[in-house]
Amino acid sequence: MLTVIHLSDLHVHKRKGDPDNKNAAWLVKHLIDRFGGQAKADTYVVLSGDLVDDGDLRQYRHLEAEVLRPLARRFTLLPAPGNHDYAWLGNLLKPKSVGLFDQFVVQANQKPVGPGRFPRVTEHARERALFVGLDSADPDGRVGCAEGIVDATQRKELAKVLRAPQYKTFYRVVYLHHHPFDRGLAVKLNEVDKLLEVLGRNAHLVLFGHKHQHGAFYGWHHVPLMLASGKVTEAASGNALTYRVLEISKGERQRVYTEEVGRAPGTA
Repeated sequence: MLTVIHLSDLHVHKRKGDPDNKNAAWLVKHLIDRFGGQAKADTYVVLSGDLVDDGDLRQYRHLEAEVLRPLARRFTLLPAPGNHDYAWLGNLLKPKSVGLFDQFVVQANQKPVGPGRFPRVTEHARERALFVGLDSADPDGRVGCAEGIVDATQRKELAKVLRAPQYKTFYRVVYLHHHPFDRGLAVKLNEVDKLLEVLGRNAHLVLFGHKHQHGAFYGWHHVPLMLASGKVTEAASGNALTYRVLEISKGERQRVYTEEVGRAPGTA
């Protein structure tokens, strides 16, 4: 069995004592306690962007120390970038931050395909599961603000991977940051209809964040399931931090469920 934990929008800050940082470290401890006894190769953590708040070097160092390094000791990490990972306030692109994401966050198990940095592919051969990470965070500054885009080059390579004969019997998962159904001004995913054409009938599951709101979309655009994560370092209801877990076995989704953990002490 392959266990997949979906986290998004941690928004790690410069100050170690910030509530988001405290909740991120608290959540990491919980995940290690809850799932750390499983085999690292059989436990994936998808991190669908906005891992830091401003693309700042100090934020990336906090992220590495408090989140990535402890998680990577126990789990296989699959991160994708969000607009806040590249931009000040998520809106003003800082080109150096693109390099910081690659330096601190991208994992060796994510193999690039095509001519660009993304898509990145990871496969679990025994359980026949394929994961394709996309960069929707606009590293070239094409659309601006907090909007995103998965460009034509990424879409072309994504289609090749999803339709490849060797993955015909695999459960195919695509993960990215931007919410495909949020059409709000300055936050939307541009050229989304073209992306959905590629995903339809080719992907089994799409994971994303960005809107800070949990959601589930069954059968939309001929994709069996699309799951939106909320901001996992912020209580979604009451005092609980909320995240989703999926189980995949032999090319089939077995179970999807929600886990909750109380907020870190001192973050009320």
